[in-house]
Amino acid sequence: MKTAGIIFVVIFLLHVMPPTQAQEMGYQAVKDITQLKKKIQDTAKEIQTIRASFEQLKHLSILENDIKSYGMFYFKRENNLRWAYEKPYQYVIVMTGDEIRIKNEQKVNAFDLKSNRLFREISLMMSVLLRGEIFENQAFSVEMKENENYYLALLKPSTEELKQFLATVYLYFDKEQLTVTKLRMIEKSGDYTLITFNDKKINIEIQDSIFDLH
Repeated sequence: MKTAGIIFVVIFLLHVMPPTQAQEMGYQAVKDITQLKKKIQDTAKEIQTIRASFEQLKHLSILENDIKSYGMFYFKRENNLRWAYEKPYQYVIVMTGDEIRIKNEQKVNAFDLKSNRLFREISLMMSVLLRGEIFENQAFSVEMKENENYYLALLKPSTEELKQFLATVYLYFDKEQLTVTKLRMIEKSGDYTLITFNDKKINIEIQDSIFDLH
């Protein structure tokens, strides 16, 4: 369950590097948080659907080489989300309403968000990010920085459930679209997951059937 939670959290994206490197590369504190907050929220309100391919890099200190995987991501309002790994293995996570379903090979497991606090926290985080409400999310404290191309959101977990496995989340919003472009999740151990979203399509038609999982 912990692994599934970590994978599910990993859904939105950044031009990523450790915080000390971010400072060295010229990131500065955002001067007008109120204005940025409104811009992000206004943009998020206009987003009805998202489709993107993704590349995930998993760094584990115990392994000599990083693990790379590839797949597709779909989102449709209100709470419909599909996270599908396609290479080198097939693994699918779907969220619809208050339920998360996970398909590994031919087996599908379902989890009720209301009965699982960790999944509920993760679901809240994803919904908040997709709606541009990162500043109101009580599960994380947020610090905003920027450079010429990106707004960088540094999220620190506030709940004990998330603190058990998660140290920091870095989200990079590109300044043109004001959508998250890459994400890096750093675990307490120092291992991390980096996801890069490519070929993002906003407000295209996505059939409801894409969120069916059997």
